[in-house]
Amino acid sequence: MTDLVTAPFDVELVGLWKTVPFASGGWLWNRTVRFCEAYRVRMAGETVEVTDAGLYYLLDPDAGEEGEFLIPRGERSGRVVYQAEDFLDEYDQYREGDAEEEATLMETFNWLFDEAATRRKATNAR
Repeated sequence: MTDLVTAPFDVELVGLWKTVPFASGGWLWNRTVRFCEAYRVRMAGETVEVTDAGLYYLLDPDAGEEGEFLIPRGERSGRVVYQAEDFLDEYDQYREGDAEEEATLMETFNWLFDEAATRRKATNAR
């Protein structure tokens, strides 16, 4: 049986169309967002393709680097921010308002880029 917590895995972007910085000014400043059609996760000989949920992917957690948000076309919720931060202040109090604000900002960000991609596709199809 594979231990899913410690098993190595690989993430592959499918149809990457834009890489942009996400700088909310709050908890999630200076993070990278990669918009794509989908992403694939491979682990223990299995592969799953995700088209409707974001992923916060740590490139090298041991190096202390920030991760990247992988946002497929079907992601609209903004809830991916909860993977990147715990929203606990210096007193270990959960900052619900801050968390909701960051999620709303990410949701709006996702929507704007999805609309731009849809318009670009329609223009290129003409």
